[in-house]
Order: sequence, then structure tokens, then C-alpha cells
Amino acid sequence: MARKHRDTAGPSLARTAGKPSARSRRKASPAAVPAAAVVRDEAVDRFARRIFWAAGIAALLLLGFLCFFPVQSDDVFMYLAIGRRVMREKAFPTIDPFLFSIPNYHWHILHEWATHLIVYGLFCLGGWTLLIVAKTLMLLAAAGMALVAAWRLGVRSAVVPLLLILAAVAGYHRFIERSSLTSDFLTAAVLAIVALDRAKPGRLRYLLPFIFLAWVNLHPGFYVGLVICGLAVLWDIRRIRQRPVQIFAGCVLASALLCLVNPQGVAGITYPLQPIFDRRWDICRVYNYEWMPTLNPRYLHSIHVPAFLGLIGLCILLALTALRRRPWFEISVLALLVWLGLSAARFLTTASFALCVLAVVLVSKSWFHEAAAGPWRLPRLNIATSSAVIAVAVVCCFKIAFWGYDSLAGPRHLGGGLDAVRHPTGAADFIDRIGLETNLFNEHGFGTYLAWRWDGQRKLYFHGFVDDMDFYAHNYIGVTESREQFNRIVNEFQIGAFLLNRPDPDGLPLVYRVLLNSPEWRLVFRDDRSMLFLRTIPQNEAAFARGLSAQ
Repeated sequence: MARKHRDTAGPSLARTAGKPSARSRRKASPAAVPAAAVVRDEAVDRFARRIFWAAGIAALLLLGFLCFFPVQSDDVFMYLAIGRRVMREKAFPTIDPFLFSIPNYHWHILHEWATHLIVYGLFCLGGWTLLIVAKTLMLLAAAGMALVAAWRLGVRSAVVPLLLILAAVAGYHRFIERSSLTSDFLTAAVLAIVALDRAKPGRLRYLLPFIFLAWVNLHPGFYVGLVICGLAVLWDIRRIRQRPVQIFAGCVLASALLCLVNPQGVAGITYPLQPIFDRRWDICRVYNYEWMPTLNPRYLHSIHVPAFLGLIGLCILLALTALRRRPWFEISVLALLVWLGLSAARFLTTASFALCVLAVVLVSKSWFHEAAAGPWRLPRLNIATSSAVIAVAVVCCFKIAFWGYDSLAGPRHLGGGLDAVRHPTGAADFIDRIGLETNLFNEHGFGTYLAWRWDGQRKLYFHGFVDDMDFYAHNYIGVTESREQFNRIVNEFQIGAFLLNRPDPDGLPLVYRVLLNSPEWRLVFRDDRSMLFLRTIPQNEAAFARGLSAQ
């Protein structure tokens, strides 16, 4: 204010004395320049804020396009099959009603009991397309947590929509209808609540107990959220005498205790720890694609790995710019999410969206955000980056709308309904036509679809909700290990038919070589998705005859 007074007072005195001097004119002219510059800067800032939100919306639009495709999920069929039985029998089945291979198998489905009922209810209301809409909204909500955090923390950096694009690319192979969507959303939501509460304590913390009460009954991924909350308490332990810290710690304790409120009690909260501490689950990391490490050679050639590594790299850079603010909580959460995302491909989506929220928090603590009024504000760079994000998102949406896109699960196109090519619909129709009566060895990925389709009327050998790892290792994987193991399994379980994936002709697994080259087995059905082999035994004679007439 003092400088402004001097600049304006000088010329007025000069006018009383006559024509102003050159020195007075030199002092007066700079005063007009800053005022114009301020106006221009304010206009640039307004435009930068608007284009930031436009870039965020464009990133969400691209995410929506990546999500909206016909159902390819395997798990959704088991949710529907269980939900249908619950509605019919007014109780959850304690014994698996779909298997013949493991008599009286006590399965673990109650850790997601609410998911089964919600999915079945949505399906009854709107069929497959409503399930796709619900999945899309859940994923948009998970990504939207980063934008909510940006709004609350005053972050308008183009890094945020850029990270959302990377997160969508890193995880789109997992954009399918399954209960893990709950953990994708709630992990990001819990991290956002904790971060916002640490920045400015408020009422959001009181949501945590209710979130975990629901989470423990929807999906077993709640431990990540508990660890995030625990880290926040740990880093504030020196301020535990302060009232806000005590209240937050109480909310976290209540959240942990409410996780016991599930149909299985203590067993319900220890079940998710089995894959970590039970070494028998290691076989899943060898044969089950979703349990394989993210850096497994199967995934290295895909776009998902570099996108996720890009997310990690940007978060590390942001953490370095925030070191002056000692972001030890954020760095510990970063380490947790990096470990989670790299441990198995199934966790990529959860880790990616949570990293976006974490990045917003790191931006809010970085040195260039603190110097927002200084030369490091770089509004024009933000505008350029946001514009690039919008352009990329629009081009990708256009491409997906007209040509779809490829994924590890196969090609995807915009649309609703069920992706019949992804599931063994043709083989199941053929089996129904021939009236197969002998025991069927079915592919792991086909089990849930067949459970939903046949509702236990025709029993199955295996499905993805079997967590008996000894059976999986010896009696499912065993058919591909040796001819002796193949014969043992066929004879022990009285197998009369094999329903398998249509394999890549290069390097056929042993089970295919045995079935194709043995006179005891005949290929009776084949399409782009599956192959059906029947054993030449008297019990299959009627099926062979009906199969010939059906063809």
C-alpha cells in the first residue's frame, strides 16, 4: 500500500509544478504494468482452473468408455447363483451345491455375503446391463476420489487428470463385474478421508466405522484400509494427547472392532490373510493369472505395467518435492500401495486409484504448491498439460466407440448384455442337447458360468470359489503334470467328459495331447471358446448318438 501511495502521489505533485520530469515518468510507468499483469494472470488462472476440471471430466469419460462393455466376468455368475439360492431357500448354503468332486465341501462365501445379494438384486432389476452400469459407476467413484481430494485441498495441478489416465490404463484389464470393485472404491475413499482429516480435522472421520462395517461384509480387501488408518495413527502418536488425534484414533479402533461384525466373526477377518501366510496358496501365483506378480513375463509386454510404473514414478517425484513438509505418512502409504500393486495383478486397480488420491495429497504439500503466488506456479504449463490430457481422452473415447479395444481378457466393445464369446455358451448348449450323464471335468474359468446355468442340476468338477489348495494342486493341476496323474484323476473321479478352453496350437499342454491322441477320447464339440471331449465308455453311448444327430 505504501508503494502504491508513492507511485500515485508523485505525478500529482508534478502537475502543480508543471510538466513532469523524465524521472517522474520513469517511476510512474511501472505502476501501470503490474496492474495489467495482475489482470492477465488472474484470467490465466481462471482458465487454468476451468481446463483442469475439464481434463478431470475427460479422464473420467475415458474411464467410463473403458468400463462399458458386455459382461466378461467369471465371478459374477457365482454371485448370481448364490443369490438365487438364498432367495429360494431363505439361507446361505453351507455346503457347496455345485460340486461332485469334493463331497460335503464347506466353502467360504459368507465373507462377501452382501455382494451376492446386491448383485442378484441388481440383476433382477435390470439384467446384465444394470450390472455393467453399477460397475462403471463404482469405478468412476473410485477415480473421482482423487478429484474430490483435489477440490478439498485446493489442488489444481494437471498432474491429477494425467494420473487418472495412467490409473485407467494400468487397471482396465480388471474392469469387470466382481466384488473387488468394492475395495477399489473404498481404499481410495478411506485414503481420501484420512488425508483430508489430517489436513483439517472435521466430521469425515466419523464415516470410517460405518465404511468398515460394510466393507468386511462386501469384500475381504478391508485390510488395506485398516493399515492406512493405522499408519495415520502411528505417525501422530506423539500428538496423542491432542483431542483431534484422540478422536481419530478412537474412530480407527471402532473401525477395527466393527470388522468383527460379520457372519463368521474372527474367522471372517482372518480369512483374507490365508494367501499371505498359507504357503499352499503359492500355487496360485504359478497357475492363476490374476495371482501372478505384476512384473511376471505374462504382463510385462502389456501396457498395464508401464502405466503403473509411471504412476509410481510420478508419486515418488511428488514425494521428493514435498520432503520439506515431512510427508512420512504419505511415503509409508506409497510404499504400501507399491507393494500391493506389484504383488499381484489382481491388485493393480486398487493400488492405481489409491495412488491418484495419494498424489493429490503430495501435490498439496509440495514446494511448488506452497509457492502458488510465485514464479513456479506455471499456469501455462498446467493449461498445456490439461489440454493434452483432454485431447488424448477424446481421441481414445472416439477409438473405443467405433473400434473397441483389446485387453488381456480379449477384445472389448461398447455395449451391454453378456459377452457370449467369452463364456462356454455353445458348449453348454451342446451338453444340454446330448443329455450328458457322466462326470464332467470342467475348465476352472468355466465353473461359475456352469454353476449359474445348471444350478446344481448337473454337477461340476471345479470352479473359482474352491479354496482347497491341496485339491487344486493335486486333482486339478494334476491332469497337466503327467499321464499317470491324468489317468489317476480320470479313474478316481470317474470322469467321462472334459470341457476345456480352446488352446493356442503352439505348445499344447499335456492334457490336450492325451485327449487328442488317445483312442479312448473323442472330440465331439469345438468352437472359438471351448472344446468338449467324451470318453468312449458305455455310459456315454447315448450322448455320442445324440451328439452325432445334433451335428
